[in-house]
Amino acid sequence: MNLSHYSSALLVAFTLSYSSSSISLLSSSLAAVVVGIFAFTPVASVVNADDPDVDVEDLAAAAAAQQCQESDGSTTCGAEKLDESSSTGQSQQQDQPNTKKNPDGQTIISHSELASHITIENRIWLSILGKVYDVTEGDAFYGFTNGSYKFYAGRDASPCFSTGNNTPEGADEKIEEWTENSKLIGVYEWAIFYENHEVYKFMGVLGDSRYYDANGIETSVRRDIVSRASAAKEVADAEREKRKKERMDAKMERRKKLYG
Repeated sequence: MNLSHYSSALLVAFTLSYSSSSISLLSSSLAAVVVGIFAFTPVASVVNADDPDVDVEDLAAAAAAQQCQESDGSTTCGAEKLDESSSTGQSQQQDQPNTKKNPDGQTIISHSELASHITIENRIWLSILGKVYDVTEGDAFYGFTNGSYKFYAGRDASPCFSTGNNTPEGADEKIEEWTENSKLIGVYEWAIFYENHEVYKFMGVLGDSRYYDANGIETSVRRDIVSRASAAKEVADAEREKRKKERMDAKMERRKKLYG
């Protein structure tokens, strides 16, 4: 063997030796990485590294599952979390107030929904003769903590507007059975007050109540109350104007006598 052949043989041997060492080092490094990944991966998420079918996508999926668990402390990620969000969204939608309308396009409000509106945070509502109003801006009067009229919040206490008997029993009185027109007028005038208020907002009608049925249709009881109360108010207003005129006439007569 000549020198050139000997040199070539040495070069080939050195190259093979260097390549084997590099491959060995690379294999060791890769093995360390894989072991490091699986050392911190739950048993349920481990991918068998000896499986000839394992590829990079399998390893990536395992790593993603581990990252998801470490990020939020749960074992549900991806589609499972999306399903959870969808379920939560459906639950929240079910908790939303009913937006059923009556033939006049007015929202039908349930007793339970009305009862939930007693704080500034959730808005303060009250009902009078079955019409519901948002009176949050008057929280000094209707506020749950110290409002002097807080009893009226979250309910229909129509009789109490006239009697002042601010109790559940007082709120349950049957106005239609009252015989004193003056008492009817008291409730009716308060109803007009809320209806014409510049700030308080009409929200809808109280369904399945004494004044509106389950479909938001005005009941005969309410129609009778309003008819009687409005007629009584007209009479009372006419009498008030008559007395006012009589007082003015008497005042003019006194002036004529004094000054000729």
